[in-house]
Amino acid sequence: MTKIISFIFYFFVLALQAHESTHFGLAMTSTGQVQKWKSLPIAICIDSSVPTQFHKGIQDSLQQWNSSFSQKLFKTDCSKKNKIHWVKEGFHQYTSKTSLAQTVRSYNEDTGEILQANIFINAEYFDWNKKNLDLKTIMIHELGHMLALKHNFISLDSVMNYYPYQSGFIMHQLGDYELKTIRHYYFQEKEKIPNYLHLFLNNDFEKALSILKNQKNHLYAKGYLYKKLKKYSQAIEAFEKILKKEPQNQMALQALADTLWSMNNTNQAILKFKKLLEINPNNYEALASLGAIYNGKNLNSIAQPYLVKAVDINPTHYVACFYLAKMTREQKYFECVKRISPDPQLVQLLENNEFKKCIWCIENDLKLQKEVRRVSQLPPSKILQFIKDKNICIKVMASGRKIPPKIFSWGQFVKPQAELSTLTKLKGLMGKTLCKDEHKVSEGCMTIVLADDAPKSTLFHEYLHTQQIKKDPSWCQLSKKMWKTKKASREEIREVHNREWDVIKFLWKNRKNMKLDLQDHLAIASEIQGMAKKRSQYDPSAQAFVQKENVQGILLKLINDYRNFLK
Repeated sequence: MTKIISFIFYFFVLALQAHESTHFGLAMTSTGQVQKWKSLPIAICIDSSVPTQFHKGIQDSLQQWNSSFSQKLFKTDCSKKNKIHWVKEGFHQYTSKTSLAQTVRSYNEDTGEILQANIFINAEYFDWNKKNLDLKTIMIHELGHMLALKHNFISLDSVMNYYPYQSGFIMHQLGDYELKTIRHYYFQEKEKIPNYLHLFLNNDFEKALSILKNQKNHLYAKGYLYKKLKKYSQAIEAFEKILKKEPQNQMALQALADTLWSMNNTNQAILKFKKLLEINPNNYEALASLGAIYNGKNLNSIAQPYLVKAVDINPTHYVACFYLAKMTREQKYFECVKRISPDPQLVQLLENNEFKKCIWCIENDLKLQKEVRRVSQLPPSKILQFIKDKNICIKVMASGRKIPPKIFSWGQFVKPQAELSTLTKLKGLMGKTLCKDEHKVSEGCMTIVLADDAPKSTLFHEYLHTQQIKKDPSWCQLSKKMWKTKKASREEIREVHNREWDVIKFLWKNRKNMKLDLQDHLAIASEIQGMAKKRSQYDPSAQAFVQKENVQGILLKLINDYRNFLK
Protein backbone atom coordinates (compact mmCIF):
# COMPACT_ATOMS: atom_id res chain seq x y z
CA MET A 1 0.00 0.00 0.00
CA THR A 2 1.16 3.53 -0.69
CA LYS A 3 2.37 5.61 2.19
CA ILE A 4 -0.61 7.19 3.93
CA ILE A 5 0.84 8.60 7.13
CA SER A 6 3.44 11.00 5.81
CA PHE A 7 1.81 13.80 7.78
CA ILE A 8 2.48 14.80 11.38
CA PHE A 9 -0.54 13.60 13.29
CA TYR A 10 -1.16 16.24 15.95
CA PHE A 11 -3.85 18.83 15.20
CA PHE A 12 -6.27 19.43 12.36
CA VAL A 13 -7.34 22.94 11.43
CA LEU A 14 -10.70 24.26 10.33
CA ALA A 15 -10.65 24.58 6.54
CA LEU A 16 -11.67 28.22 6.84
CA GLN A 17 -8.66 29.08 8.99
CA ALA A 18 -6.31 26.96 6.88
CA HIS A 19 -7.00 29.18 3.84
CA GLU A 20 -6.84 32.55 5.64
CA SER A 21 -4.23 34.97 4.36
CA THR A 22 -1.91 36.52 6.90
CA HIS A 23 -0.21 39.87 7.29
CA PHE A 24 3.16 39.33 8.94
CA GLY A 25 1.88 36.77 11.37
CA LEU A 26 -1.78 37.56 12.03
CA ALA A 27 -4.74 36.18 10.12
CA MET A 28 -6.62 38.53 7.80
CA THR A 29 -10.27 38.82 6.85
CA SER A 30 -11.48 38.25 3.30
CA THR A 31 -11.45 42.05 2.83
CA GLY A 32 -7.75 42.25 3.72
CA GLN A 33 -8.07 43.52 7.28
CA VAL A 34 -5.83 42.17 10.05
CA GLN A 35 -7.77 40.23 12.68
CA LYS A 36 -7.10 41.84 16.04
CA TRP A 37 -8.70 42.46 19.41
CA LYS A 38 -9.73 46.08 20.01
CA SER A 39 -8.22 46.29 23.47
CA LEU A 40 -6.25 44.37 26.08
CA PRO A 41 -6.57 42.44 28.31
CA ILE A 42 -8.94 40.00 26.63
CA ALA A 43 -11.57 38.67 29.03
CA ILE A 44 -11.88 34.91 29.02
CA CYS A 45 -14.02 32.59 31.13
CA ILE A 46 -13.30 29.02 32.22
CA ASP A 47 -16.67 27.42 31.60
CA SER A 48 -18.32 25.35 34.33
CA SER A 49 -17.93 22.29 32.08
CA VAL A 50 -14.16 22.28 32.74
CA PRO A 51 -13.31 19.97 35.69
CA THR A 52 -11.68 21.89 38.54
CA GLN A 53 -8.51 19.78 38.48
CA PHE A 54 -7.71 21.26 35.05
CA HIS A 55 -8.17 24.92 36.00
CA LYS A 56 -4.54 25.29 37.07
CA GLY A 57 -3.22 24.18 33.67
CA ILE A 58 -5.42 26.78 32.00
CA GLN A 59 -4.48 29.53 34.47
CA ASP A 60 -0.79 28.70 33.98
CA SER A 61 -1.15 29.03 30.21
CA LEU A 62 -2.77 32.46 30.59
CA GLN A 63 0.05 33.50 32.90
CA GLN A 64 2.65 32.29 30.40
CA TRP A 65 1.30 34.68 27.77
CA ASN A 66 0.86 37.53 30.27
CA SER A 67 4.38 37.28 31.68
CA SER A 68 5.93 37.44 28.21
CA PHE A 69 4.80 41.02 27.53
CA SER A 70 4.81 44.40 29.25
CA GLN A 71 1.03 44.34 29.59
CA LYS A 72 -1.43 41.55 30.32
CA LEU A 73 -3.01 39.95 27.26
CA PHE A 74 -5.66 37.94 29.14
CA LYS A 75 -7.74 38.11 32.26
CA THR A 76 -10.25 35.64 33.66
CA ASP A 77 -13.65 37.27 33.52
CA CYS A 78 -16.98 35.55 32.86
CA SER A 79 -18.86 38.76 32.04
CA LYS A 80 -17.85 38.39 28.38
CA LYS A 81 -18.71 35.69 25.84
CA ASN A 82 -15.19 34.29 25.35
CA LYS A 83 -15.06 30.86 26.95
CA ILE A 84 -12.98 27.74 27.34
CA HIS A 85 -15.24 24.69 27.00
CA TRP A 86 -14.74 21.05 28.03
CA VAL A 87 -16.51 19.04 25.32
CA LYS A 88 -17.51 15.48 26.21
CA GLU A 89 -19.98 14.99 23.35
CA GLY A 90 -20.22 16.35 19.82
CA PHE A 91 -16.66 17.64 19.48
CA HIS A 92 -16.70 16.79 15.75
CA GLN A 93 -19.03 19.74 15.09
CA TYR A 94 -16.09 22.08 15.73
CA THR A 95 -13.31 20.23 13.91
CA SER A 96 -11.77 16.80 13.38
CA LYS A 97 -12.19 14.20 16.10
CA THR A 98 -8.41 13.80 16.16
CA SER A 99 -7.81 17.36 17.37
CA LEU A 100 -6.94 17.86 21.01
CA ALA A 101 -8.59 21.28 20.96
CA GLN A 102 -10.02 23.87 18.59
CA THR A 103 -10.30 27.66 18.73
CA VAL A 104 -13.10 29.37 16.82
CA ARG A 105 -13.04 33.14 16.32
CA SER A 106 -15.73 35.49 15.08
CA TYR A 107 -14.76 38.93 13.73
CA ASN A 108 -15.92 41.94 11.76
CA GLU A 109 -15.09 41.30 8.10
CA ASP A 110 -14.75 45.01 7.29
CA THR A 111 -12.61 46.13 10.23
CA GLY A 112 -10.87 42.91 11.34
CA GLU A 113 -11.91 43.42 14.96
CA ILE A 114 -12.19 40.09 16.75
CA LEU A 115 -15.54 40.05 18.51
CA GLN A 116 -15.53 36.68 20.24
CA ALA A 117 -13.44 33.52 20.53
CA ASN A 118 -14.14 30.15 22.10
CA ILE A 119 -11.72 27.33 22.83
CA PHE A 120 -13.15 23.80 22.76
CA ILE A 121 -11.11 21.09 24.51
CA ASN A 122 -11.66 17.57 23.18
CA ALA A 123 -12.63 15.48 26.21
CA GLU A 124 -14.74 13.15 24.08
CA TYR A 125 -11.90 11.28 22.39
CA PHE A 126 -9.00 11.99 24.78
CA ASP A 127 -8.34 11.18 28.42
CA TRP A 128 -6.74 14.29 29.89
CA ASN A 129 -5.86 12.46 33.09
CA LYS A 130 -3.08 10.66 31.22
CA LYS A 131 0.34 11.88 32.28
CA ASN A 132 1.56 12.26 28.70
CA LEU A 133 -0.95 15.05 27.94
CA ASP A 134 0.13 18.52 29.13
CA LEU A 135 -2.89 20.83 29.13
CA LYS A 136 -0.76 23.93 29.67
CA THR A 137 1.12 23.26 26.42
CA ILE A 138 -2.12 22.76 24.47
CA MET A 139 -3.74 25.86 25.93
CA ILE A 140 -0.72 28.07 25.17
CA HIS A 141 -1.10 26.95 21.54
CA GLU A 142 -4.86 27.60 21.47
CA LEU A 143 -4.51 31.02 23.08
CA GLY A 144 -2.20 31.85 20.19
CA HIS A 145 -5.07 31.06 17.82
CA MET A 146 -7.33 33.23 19.94
CA LEU A 147 -4.92 36.08 19.15
CA ALA A 148 -5.23 35.18 15.41
CA LEU A 149 -1.76 33.61 15.17
CA LYS A 150 -1.41 30.92 12.52
CA HIS A 151 0.27 27.51 12.53
CA ASN A 152 3.99 27.93 12.07
CA PHE A 153 5.46 24.63 10.89
CA ILE A 154 8.94 25.92 10.11
CA SER A 155 10.10 27.31 13.45
CA LEU A 156 11.34 24.90 16.11
CA ASP A 157 10.92 27.48 18.92
CA SER A 158 7.30 28.32 18.11
CA VAL A 159 4.40 27.24 20.30
CA MET A 160 2.32 27.44 17.11
CA ASN A 161 4.18 24.55 15.45
CA TYR A 162 2.81 21.01 15.49
CA TYR A 163 4.43 18.75 18.08
CA PRO A 164 3.79 15.15 19.19
CA TYR A 165 1.86 16.40 22.21
CA GLN A 166 0.41 13.05 23.25
CA SER A 167 3.92 11.63 23.46
CA GLY A 168 4.57 13.80 26.50
CA PHE A 169 5.87 16.78 24.51
CA ILE A 170 5.99 20.04 26.50
CA MET A 171 6.33 23.51 24.95
CA HIS A 172 5.83 26.43 27.34
CA GLN A 173 8.15 29.20 26.14
CA LEU A 174 6.88 31.54 23.43
CA GLY A 175 9.08 31.75 20.32
CA ASP A 176 10.18 34.61 18.07
CA TYR A 177 7.10 34.31 15.86
CA GLU A 178 4.69 34.83 18.76
CA LEU A 179 6.77 37.49 20.53
CA LYS A 180 7.50 39.64 17.46
CA THR A 181 3.98 39.43 16.04
CA ILE A 182 2.19 40.37 19.28
CA ARG A 183 4.68 43.14 20.09
CA HIS A 184 4.32 44.58 16.59
CA TYR A 185 0.51 44.61 16.45
CA TYR A 186 -0.41 45.23 20.09
CA PHE A 187 2.58 47.19 21.44
CA GLN A 188 3.53 49.13 18.27
CA GLU A 189 7.07 47.79 18.04
CA LYS A 190 8.57 48.18 14.56
CA GLU A 191 10.21 44.78 14.22
CA LYS A 192 8.08 42.23 12.41
CA ILE A 193 8.57 38.58 11.58
CA PRO A 194 11.05 37.97 8.70
CA ASN A 195 9.85 37.98 5.09
CA TYR A 196 10.44 34.26 4.54
CA LEU A 197 8.09 33.42 7.41
CA HIS A 198 5.47 35.87 6.15
CA LEU A 199 5.65 34.19 2.71
CA PHE A 200 5.44 30.72 4.25
CA LEU A 201 2.35 31.62 6.25
CA ASN A 202 0.75 32.69 2.96
CA ASN A 203 1.70 29.38 1.31
CA ASP A 204 4.27 30.93 -1.02
CA PHE A 205 6.84 28.21 -0.44
CA GLU A 206 9.02 28.86 -3.50
CA LYS A 207 9.58 32.53 -2.61
CA ALA A 208 10.13 31.72 1.05
CA LEU A 209 12.80 29.20 0.08
CA SER A 210 14.46 31.59 -2.35
CA ILE A 211 15.09 33.99 0.57
CA LEU A 212 16.47 31.22 2.79
CA LYS A 213 18.61 29.38 0.23
CA ASN A 214 21.82 31.30 0.82
CA GLN A 215 21.40 31.71 4.56
CA LYS A 216 23.38 29.50 6.94
CA ASN A 217 20.77 29.57 9.70
CA HIS A 218 17.08 28.60 9.68
CA LEU A 219 18.03 25.02 8.77
CA TYR A 220 14.74 23.50 9.90
CA ALA A 221 12.75 26.01 7.86
CA LYS A 222 14.84 25.22 4.78
CA GLY A 223 14.53 21.48 5.33
CA TYR A 224 10.77 21.72 5.78
CA LEU A 225 10.35 23.79 2.60
CA TYR A 226 12.62 21.53 0.56
CA LYS A 227 10.59 18.54 1.72
CA LYS A 228 7.32 20.34 0.97
CA LEU A 229 8.57 20.99 -2.57
CA LYS A 230 9.77 17.35 -2.88
CA LYS A 231 13.43 18.34 -3.09
CA TYR A 232 14.32 15.51 -0.77
CA SER A 233 18.11 15.47 -1.06
CA GLN A 234 18.36 19.12 0.01
CA ALA A 235 15.86 18.51 2.81
CA ILE A 236 17.93 15.61 4.14
CA GLU A 237 21.07 17.72 4.07
CA ALA A 238 19.40 20.45 6.14
CA PHE A 239 17.98 18.06 8.73
CA GLU A 240 21.30 16.21 9.07
CA LYS A 241 23.10 19.50 9.78
CA ILE A 242 20.70 20.15 12.66
CA LEU A 243 21.19 16.65 14.05
CA LYS A 244 24.95 16.95 13.85
CA LYS A 245 24.73 19.78 16.41
CA GLU A 246 21.61 18.53 18.23
CA PRO A 247 21.42 14.71 17.98
CA GLN A 248 18.40 14.61 20.34
CA ASN A 249 16.29 17.05 18.30
CA GLN A 250 13.06 15.08 17.89
CA MET A 251 11.46 17.33 15.31
CA ALA A 252 14.49 17.27 13.00
CA LEU A 253 14.85 13.51 13.42
CA GLN A 254 11.16 12.97 12.70
CA ALA A 255 11.38 15.14 9.59
CA LEU A 256 14.52 13.32 8.40
CA ALA A 257 12.96 9.88 8.89
CA ASP A 258 9.79 10.94 7.11
CA THR A 259 11.78 12.41 4.20
CA LEU A 260 13.74 9.17 3.80
CA TRP A 261 10.46 7.26 3.76
CA SER A 262 9.09 9.62 1.11
CA MET A 263 12.13 8.67 -1.01
CA ASN A 264 11.32 4.96 -0.43
CA ASN A 265 14.58 4.60 1.49
CA THR A 266 12.75 2.52 4.07
CA ASN A 267 15.80 0.87 5.62
CA GLN A 268 17.33 4.21 6.58
CA ALA A 269 13.92 5.53 7.60
CA ILE A 270 13.53 2.58 9.98
CA LEU A 271 16.86 3.39 11.62
CA LYS A 272 15.88 7.03 12.17
CA PHE A 273 12.42 6.20 13.50
CA LYS A 274 13.98 3.71 15.93
CA LYS A 275 16.45 6.37 17.02
CA LEU A 276 13.47 8.63 17.68
CA LEU A 277 11.96 5.94 19.92
CA GLU A 278 15.22 5.71 21.85
CA ILE A 279 14.80 9.41 22.66
CA ASN A 280 11.06 9.16 23.30
CA PRO A 281 9.53 5.64 23.48
CA ASN A 282 6.04 7.21 23.40
CA ASN A 283 6.43 8.97 20.06
CA TYR A 284 3.30 7.57 18.45
CA GLU A 285 4.19 8.94 15.01
CA ALA A 286 7.45 6.98 14.99
CA LEU A 287 5.58 3.88 16.22
CA ALA A 288 2.86 4.19 13.57
CA SER A 289 5.39 4.89 10.82
CA LEU A 290 7.45 1.82 11.70
CA GLY A 291 4.30 -0.28 11.74
CA ALA A 292 3.29 0.99 8.31
CA ILE A 293 6.76 0.43 6.84
CA TYR A 294 7.01 -3.13 8.16
CA ASN A 295 3.48 -3.82 6.93
CA GLY A 296 4.61 -2.70 3.48
CA LYS A 297 7.45 -5.21 3.73
CA ASN A 298 4.96 -7.98 4.66
CA LEU A 299 6.56 -8.25 8.10
CA ASN A 300 3.31 -8.03 10.01
CA SER A 301 4.56 -9.82 13.10
CA ILE A 302 7.06 -6.96 13.52
CA ALA A 303 4.59 -4.26 12.44
CA GLN A 304 1.77 -5.10 14.81
CA PRO A 305 3.38 -4.27 18.20
CA TYR A 306 4.40 -0.83 16.93
CA LEU A 307 0.89 -0.09 15.68
CA VAL A 308 -0.80 -1.40 18.82
CA LYS A 309 1.36 0.85 21.00
CA ALA A 310 0.68 3.84 18.73
CA VAL A 311 -3.08 3.38 19.18
CA ASP A 312 -2.65 2.84 22.91
CA ILE A 313 -0.88 6.22 23.22
CA ASN A 314 -3.07 8.03 20.70
CA PRO A 315 -6.49 6.34 20.51
CA THR A 316 -7.56 8.56 17.59
CA HIS A 317 -4.71 7.46 15.33
CA TYR A 318 -7.08 6.08 12.73
CA VAL A 319 -4.27 5.33 10.27
CA ALA A 320 -2.63 2.94 12.75
CA CYS A 321 -6.10 1.45 13.31
CA PHE A 322 -6.45 1.05 9.53
CA TYR A 323 -3.29 -1.04 9.27
CA LEU A 324 -4.28 -3.09 12.31
CA ALA A 325 -7.75 -3.72 10.86
CA LYS A 326 -6.14 -4.94 7.63
CA MET A 327 -3.71 -7.19 9.45
CA THR A 328 -5.84 -8.62 12.25
CA ARG A 329 -9.41 -8.20 10.98
CA GLU A 330 -10.34 -7.32 14.56
CA GLN A 331 -13.61 -5.45 14.80
CA LYS A 332 -12.32 -2.90 17.33
CA TYR A 333 -9.78 -1.54 14.83
CA PHE A 334 -12.37 -1.38 12.07
CA GLU A 335 -14.66 0.53 14.43
CA CYS A 336 -11.78 2.90 15.26
CA VAL A 337 -11.37 3.77 11.57
CA LYS A 338 -15.11 4.05 11.04
CA ARG A 339 -15.59 6.27 14.11
CA ILE A 340 -12.54 8.54 13.78
CA SER A 341 -11.34 8.72 10.18
CA PRO A 342 -12.26 11.87 8.24
CA ASP A 343 -11.44 9.95 5.05
CA PRO A 344 -14.40 7.77 3.96
CA GLN A 345 -12.15 5.99 1.46
CA LEU A 346 -10.28 4.24 4.27
CA VAL A 347 -13.55 2.87 5.61
CA GLN A 348 -14.60 1.86 2.11
CA LEU A 349 -11.30 0.07 1.53
CA LEU A 350 -11.86 -2.03 4.61
CA GLU A 351 -15.52 -2.69 3.93
CA ASN A 352 -15.10 -3.57 0.26
CA ASN A 353 -11.77 -5.34 0.19
CA GLU A 354 -10.24 -5.93 3.54
CA PHE A 355 -12.92 -6.40 6.17
CA LYS A 356 -15.73 -8.48 4.79
CA LYS A 357 -18.09 -9.63 7.47
CA CYS A 358 -17.47 -13.21 8.49
CA ILE A 359 -20.78 -14.96 7.90
CA TRP A 360 -19.49 -18.36 9.04
CA CYS A 361 -17.65 -17.34 12.22
CA ILE A 362 -18.80 -19.05 15.40
CA GLU A 363 -16.14 -17.87 17.88
CA ASN A 364 -18.42 -15.26 19.46
CA ASP A 365 -21.76 -17.02 18.91
CA LEU A 366 -23.25 -16.82 22.42
CA LYS A 367 -26.12 -19.20 21.70
CA LEU A 368 -23.71 -21.84 20.40
CA GLN A 369 -21.43 -21.31 23.41
CA LYS A 370 -24.27 -22.08 25.81
CA GLU A 371 -25.27 -25.12 23.78
CA VAL A 372 -21.76 -26.63 23.66
CA ARG A 373 -21.14 -25.98 27.35
CA ARG A 374 -24.42 -27.70 28.23
CA VAL A 375 -23.98 -30.69 25.94
CA SER A 376 -20.41 -31.30 27.17
CA GLN A 377 -21.86 -32.12 30.61
CA LEU A 378 -23.82 -35.07 29.15
CA PRO A 379 -22.62 -38.70 29.10
CA PRO A 380 -20.79 -39.64 25.83
CA SER A 381 -23.72 -41.66 24.48
CA LYS A 382 -26.09 -38.71 24.89
CA ILE A 383 -23.57 -36.35 23.29
CA LEU A 384 -23.53 -38.64 20.24
CA GLN A 385 -27.32 -38.77 20.17
CA PHE A 386 -27.61 -34.97 20.45
CA ILE A 387 -25.48 -34.53 17.34
CA LYS A 388 -27.29 -37.28 15.41
CA ASP A 389 -30.60 -35.58 16.20
CA LYS A 390 -29.23 -32.59 14.27
CA ASN A 391 -29.17 -34.76 11.12
CA ILE A 392 -25.39 -35.12 11.33
CA CYS A 393 -23.94 -38.60 10.83
CA ILE A 394 -21.02 -39.82 12.95
CA LYS A 395 -18.63 -42.51 11.78
CA VAL A 396 -15.80 -43.85 13.91
CA MET A 397 -12.84 -45.31 12.01
CA ALA A 398 -9.91 -47.35 13.27
CA SER A 399 -6.65 -45.38 13.31
CA GLY A 400 -4.38 -48.33 14.06
CA ARG A 401 -2.78 -46.31 16.84
CA LYS A 402 -2.37 -47.79 20.29
CA ILE A 403 -4.78 -46.32 22.84
CA PRO A 404 -3.20 -45.91 26.30
CA PRO A 405 -5.13 -47.33 29.26
CA LYS A 406 -7.20 -44.96 31.41
CA ILE A 407 -7.65 -42.67 28.40
CA PHE A 408 -11.08 -41.74 27.01
CA SER A 409 -11.64 -42.48 23.31
CA TRP A 410 -14.70 -42.55 21.07
CA GLY A 411 -13.83 -46.07 20.01
CA GLN A 412 -14.98 -47.18 23.48
CA PHE A 413 -18.55 -46.15 22.63
CA VAL A 414 -18.85 -46.73 18.88
CA LYS A 415 -17.36 -49.70 17.08
CA PRO A 416 -15.09 -48.59 14.21
CA GLN A 417 -16.74 -49.12 10.83
CA ALA A 418 -13.63 -48.99 8.64
CA GLU A 419 -9.95 -48.17 8.58
CA LEU A 420 -9.11 -44.46 8.75
CA SER A 421 -6.53 -45.03 6.00
CA THR A 422 -9.39 -45.57 3.52
CA LEU A 423 -10.29 -41.92 4.00
CA THR A 424 -6.92 -40.23 4.31
CA LYS A 425 -3.22 -40.93 4.49
CA LEU A 426 -2.76 -38.28 7.19
CA LYS A 427 -1.42 -40.37 10.06
CA GLY A 428 -2.22 -37.92 12.87
CA LEU A 429 -5.83 -37.20 11.88
CA MET A 430 -8.28 -37.35 14.79
CA GLY A 431 -11.38 -35.99 13.12
CA LYS A 432 -12.79 -34.63 9.88
CA THR A 433 -16.07 -32.99 8.87
CA LEU A 434 -17.38 -33.93 5.44
CA CYS A 435 -20.18 -32.18 3.58
CA LYS A 436 -23.05 -34.26 2.31
CA ASP A 437 -21.88 -36.41 -0.65
CA GLU A 438 -18.41 -34.86 -0.50
CA HIS A 439 -16.94 -38.37 -0.19
CA LYS A 440 -18.40 -41.87 -0.29
CA VAL A 441 -18.06 -41.90 3.50
CA SER A 442 -20.56 -39.01 3.71
CA GLU A 443 -23.20 -40.23 1.25
CA GLY A 444 -26.62 -38.95 2.21
CA CYS A 445 -25.69 -36.70 5.13
CA MET A 446 -23.12 -34.30 6.54
CA THR A 447 -20.71 -36.54 8.40
CA ILE A 448 -18.27 -36.23 11.26
CA VAL A 449 -15.48 -38.77 10.98
CA LEU A 450 -13.73 -39.65 14.23
CA ALA A 451 -10.60 -41.72 14.82
CA ASP A 452 -11.30 -44.43 17.37
CA ASP A 453 -8.62 -42.93 19.67
CA ALA A 454 -9.96 -39.36 19.35
CA PRO A 455 -10.64 -37.52 22.63
CA LYS A 456 -14.00 -36.01 23.52
CA SER A 457 -12.95 -32.52 22.35
CA THR A 458 -12.44 -33.77 18.79
CA LEU A 459 -16.16 -34.41 18.42
CA PHE A 460 -16.94 -30.88 19.61
CA HIS A 461 -14.26 -29.52 17.28
CA GLU A 462 -15.90 -31.17 14.29
CA TYR A 463 -19.40 -30.31 15.45
CA LEU A 464 -18.37 -26.64 15.39
CA HIS A 465 -17.24 -27.08 11.79
CA THR A 466 -20.74 -28.36 10.94
CA GLN A 467 -22.17 -25.18 12.42
CA GLN A 468 -19.82 -23.09 10.28
CA ILE A 469 -21.09 -24.95 7.21
CA LYS A 470 -24.70 -24.33 8.19
CA LYS A 471 -23.93 -20.62 8.34
CA ASP A 472 -22.11 -20.76 4.99
CA PRO A 473 -23.07 -23.78 2.84
CA SER A 474 -20.91 -22.45 -0.02
CA TRP A 475 -17.90 -23.88 1.81
CA CYS A 476 -18.86 -27.33 0.60
CA GLN A 477 -18.10 -26.40 -3.01
CA LEU A 478 -14.52 -25.53 -2.12
CA SER A 479 -14.14 -28.53 0.15
CA LYS A 480 -15.38 -30.93 -2.53
CA LYS A 481 -13.04 -29.37 -5.06
CA MET A 482 -10.03 -29.87 -2.77
CA TRP A 483 -10.98 -33.51 -2.14
CA LYS A 484 -11.34 -34.09 -5.87
CA THR A 485 -8.16 -32.39 -7.09
CA LYS A 486 -6.03 -33.08 -3.99
CA LYS A 487 -4.67 -29.57 -4.52
CA ALA A 488 -5.29 -26.18 -2.96
CA SER A 489 -4.07 -22.65 -3.66
CA ARG A 490 -2.44 -20.51 -1.00
CA GLU A 491 -5.69 -18.55 -0.62
CA GLU A 492 -7.69 -21.78 -0.21
CA ILE A 493 -5.29 -23.10 2.42
CA ARG A 494 -5.55 -19.80 4.24
CA GLU A 495 -9.35 -20.10 4.18
CA VAL A 496 -9.06 -23.58 5.74
CA HIS A 497 -6.78 -22.12 8.40
CA ASN A 498 -9.23 -19.29 9.08
CA ARG A 499 -12.02 -21.76 9.79
CA GLU A 500 -9.77 -23.90 11.94
CA TRP A 501 -8.63 -20.86 13.91
CA ASP A 502 -12.25 -19.83 14.49
CA VAL A 503 -13.08 -23.26 15.94
CA ILE A 504 -9.92 -23.55 18.02
CA LYS A 505 -10.42 -20.11 19.56
CA PHE A 506 -14.02 -21.06 20.38
CA LEU A 507 -12.84 -24.16 22.24
CA TRP A 508 -10.00 -22.33 23.96
CA LYS A 509 -12.27 -19.58 25.25
CA ASN A 510 -14.94 -22.03 26.46
CA ARG A 511 -12.76 -24.89 27.71
CA LYS A 512 -13.05 -23.93 31.38
CA ASN A 513 -16.85 -24.07 31.18
CA MET A 514 -16.96 -27.43 29.41
CA LYS A 515 -16.68 -30.89 30.98
CA LEU A 516 -13.41 -32.07 29.47
CA ASP A 517 -10.67 -34.52 30.37
CA LEU A 518 -6.96 -33.84 30.70
CA GLN A 519 -6.22 -35.04 27.16
CA ASP A 520 -8.91 -32.67 25.83
CA HIS A 521 -7.19 -29.67 27.39
CA LEU A 522 -3.88 -30.93 26.05
CA ALA A 523 -5.33 -31.34 22.54
CA ILE A 524 -6.90 -27.85 22.53
CA ALA A 525 -3.71 -26.18 23.77
CA SER A 526 -1.61 -28.07 21.20
CA GLU A 527 -3.98 -27.14 18.39
CA ILE A 528 -4.10 -23.43 19.15
CA GLN A 529 -0.32 -23.29 19.53
CA GLY A 530 0.20 -25.11 16.22
CA MET A 531 -2.34 -23.07 14.26
CA ALA A 532 -0.93 -19.76 15.57
CA LYS A 533 2.46 -20.82 14.23
CA LYS A 534 0.97 -21.66 10.81
CA ARG A 535 -0.69 -18.23 10.66
CA SER A 536 2.33 -16.25 11.85
CA GLN A 537 3.38 -15.03 8.39
CA TYR A 538 0.07 -13.38 7.56
CA ASP A 539 -1.75 -12.99 10.88
CA PRO A 540 0.55 -11.81 13.70
CA SER A 541 -2.49 -11.34 15.94
CA ALA A 542 -2.65 -15.14 16.29
CA GLN A 543 0.81 -15.30 17.82
CA ALA A 544 0.00 -12.27 19.95
CA PHE A 545 -3.12 -14.08 21.20
CA VAL A 546 -1.30 -17.24 22.29
CA GLN A 547 1.37 -15.14 23.99
CA LYS A 548 -1.22 -13.11 25.83
CA GLU A 549 -3.01 -16.31 26.90
CA ASN A 550 0.30 -17.92 27.96
CA VAL A 551 -0.55 -21.00 25.88
CA GLN A 552 3.07 -22.18 25.90
CA GLY A 553 3.23 -22.20 29.70
CA ILE A 554 -0.16 -23.93 30.00
CA LEU A 555 0.83 -26.51 27.40
CA LEU A 556 4.07 -27.40 29.18
CA LYS A 557 2.18 -27.93 32.43
CA LEU A 558 -0.45 -30.08 30.68
CA ILE A 559 2.23 -32.25 29.08
CA ASN A 560 3.82 -32.81 32.48
CA ASP A 561 0.44 -33.57 34.09
CA TYR A 562 -0.42 -35.98 31.26
CA ARG A 563 2.84 -37.88 31.68
CA ASN A 564 2.21 -38.23 35.40
CA PHE A 565 -1.35 -39.37 34.69
CA LEU A 566 -0.15 -42.18 32.41
CA LYS A 567 2.31 -43.54 34.98
